Amino acid sequence: MRQIASGVAATHGVTVEVNFDTEFIDTINAPEPSEAVVRTAIAAGLEAIPDRSPMSFSEDFTHFSAAVLGCFLLLGNGKNGQHWQPLHSADYDFNDALLPVGVNLWAGIVRDRLRNLAR
Repeated sequence: MRQIASGVAATHGVTVEVNFDTEFIDTINAPEPSEAVVRTAIAAGLEAIPDRSPMSFSEDFTHFSAAVLGCFLLLGNGKNGQHWQPLHSADYDFNDALLPVGVNLWAGIVRDRLRNLAR
């Protein structure tokens, strides 16, 4: 952003100052729901990365999970080919083949959580 603004400003013989200040805090997953997600993903034969670094990724979820402990998870859309683009890029293409994978994962997480509530 700074490089673009500086280039435009230089072209027009002016200077520019760019500051970016975010109000969004990192999303930090709570241990118990995170363990449930990892446990369920592994049981479903999926790769799970249990120890992700905190991310400034979902400000709304960050605020939700401050009230109720949660786990923000990402279901990979592919690392190459037509589905590898970042979520909000203009050429993002959701991999429809992931729909049953996601449904099964979420149903498994619900079953896991209900079993733990019954204890």
